[in-house]
Amino acid sequence: MKAQFRVKYKQQDLLGQGGYGTVFGGYRKADNLPVAIKHIRKKNILYHVDGTGRRLPMEVAIMLKLADKTSRSEGMSAPVSLLDWYNLNRELILVMERPIPAEDLFDYLDGNGGSLPEQEAKIILKQLVDAAIDLEKENIFHRDIKCFPDYSPPEWWTYRYSAGPTTVWQIGTVLFQTLHSDEEFDTQMFMRNRVGISETLSKDCQDFLQRCFTIDPKQRPTLEQLSVHPWLAEN
Repeated sequence: MKAQFRVKYKQQDLLGQGGYGTVFGGYRKADNLPVAIKHIRKKNILYHVDGTGRRLPMEVAIMLKLADKTSRSEGMSAPVSLLDWYNLNRELILVMERPIPAEDLFDYLDGNGGSLPEQEAKIILKQLVDAAIDLEKENIFHRDIKCFPDYSPPEWWTYRYSAGPTTVWQIGTVLFQTLHSDEEFDTQMFMRNRVGISETLSKDCQDFLQRCFTIDPKQRPTLEQLSVHPWLAEN
């Protein structure tokens, strides 16, 4: 199967790396279609048995499910498409579409002085919240929007956390980093009042962040409530 992958795709530059895998750029040789190629170590793979009894890697099962919903035009935010996957002895390789132009958010921040204007950040956050709502409707919990390790919500450390509140906290950390060029978010530092929300932001934006960072997860707003918050809803 590795040989089949190499015949069909050309792997190129490193795009990103994390605790669970590594992503490279590349292209499909038949038509030069840009692709993203993700390598996941076998020890990091969870499995799911689908309705037909097939045992699939969890990430593959999720992406196939989302692709099916999108193909049936059920109003879901279009996810990145899974083009191919190869379940090898030591790793799983996922080949996904790669929209061009595309850039890692934090690379984009670095290229723009470390932060963005509120209006530009709002465009990104609207897309992120909409996508998180779509995933929640499908009972899919994305645990790594921006969560490990210093961005984890307080309840993470007690191992008693739930999807919705955790996702809301993660969304808050993304917005914080998007708007603050001089501070790196850290949950423990935030709880000790050593990291704070900038008072130069609009009052609605400050309120949005404060609500995301509600310490008690039961008091945090839902994703649907975030989507209609005055800061996100206004033009």
